[in-house]
Amino acid sequence: MDLTEYLFDPAEIASRAAEMRANLKANRNLSDALGFAVGVIWDRLGADPLDYRAYGPYWWAVKEVLRRAGKPVGETTDGLILGRYRLSDDYETLVAAELFRDWYRETQFQHANQFVLDGHSGEFWTLYDEDVELAAEMMR
Repeated sequence: MDLTEYLFDPAEIASRAAEMRANLKANRNLSDALGFAVGVIWDRLGADPLDYRAYGPYWWAVKEVLRRAGKPVGETTDGLILGRYRLSDDYETLVAAELFRDWYRETQFQHANQFVLDGHSGEFWTLYDEDVELAAEMMR
């Protein structure tokens, strides 16, 4: 699979992340942008675990950041997707994931989990995290 879709320019993400860090410091006097972002995402998932799907191919990178922050998200992952959609900085990874989530919320049905990641083949890739799916099922 040639992962060509939903990739953002790293320079744009770095610029946006720096701007968001500065805004968080100026508006809330918070220096820990990563901790703040992890908290926001964790709260969203607490309200609706299936919202993980809104992160599309960025989910595995988001999950990795959450796991390193001590959140109990389980161990299931997809190494190929993780490697392509993870940025070199955790905060920048979350910024890119949020940009994808914004696009998702504007264009997709809630909880949709199929995406075309290979622009050459046009085949669908399905996001399925059994750790989250089982947790969501137990909440019902």
